[in-house]
Amino acid sequence: GRAVAWLAWFAPLGGPITIGLVGRPDIFMKGLDLAFGAIAELARRGGPGVVWLFPIAAKHRPAIERLLVESGAASFVELIDPPADADLPALYRRLDALLVASRFEGGPYTMLEAMACGTPVVATPVGLVPDVIEDGVNGIRVSATDSVPALVEGIERFLALSPEARAEMGGRAREIIGRNHDAEHHFARLRAILHEVA
Repeated sequence: GRAVAWLAWFAPLGGPITIGLVGRPDIFMKGLDLAFGAIAELARRGGPGVVWLFPIAAKHRPAIERLLVESGAASFVELIDPPADADLPALYRRLDALLVASRFEGGPYTMLEAMACGTPVVATPVGLVPDVIEDGVNGIRVSATDSVPALVEGIERFLALSPEARAEMGGRAREIIGRNHDAEHHFARLRAILHEVA
C-alpha cells in the first residue's frame, strides 16, 4: 500500500542495491517481460542482493502480477503505488539505478528524469539512449534490445561496480543532463533552428 511505498522511497541508503522499473505498463514496448526474465535469471545466479521496485497503478497490477509469476520473478519485484509527479525526484534519488528494458522508445523520458536526479540508468540502445548514455561512464548501455541475456549482462556489469563507482556514475549522469538536456538548452536550439529557417 501507500505506506509501504513511502517506506521504500525514503528508507536509509545502504544495504541491498535498489533498482527501479518506471514507466507505462505497456508490456511489449517497455520490455517488461524481458526485464522480469532477467531479474529471475539474476536471482537464479545468486550474487548481490537487489531490491526491485516497480511503481504501478492498481488497475494494471493483475496483468503485471501474472507476468511476474510466469517469469519466475514474483518473489523479487515489489509493486508500489505510483508517486505523484512532485515525488518522482525522491523516488529516483532512492534508487541506485533505473532499468529501462524497452524494445523501442521515443525517449525514454524516465531515463532523462532519473539521470537528472543523479541516478544511473541501465538501458537498452533505443531512442535517445545511444546519444545520452556513454557506456560505463554515465550509465550502462545494454548491448542489444529484445534479449534477456543482454539485459542480464548489463545489469551484472552495474552490480559489479563499487558504491563509489556507482556514485561517480550518477554524478556524471546528472552532469550530462544539466549540460545537454535541460529545458533552456533545448529552447536555445529551437530558437536557433527557427531563426535559420526564417
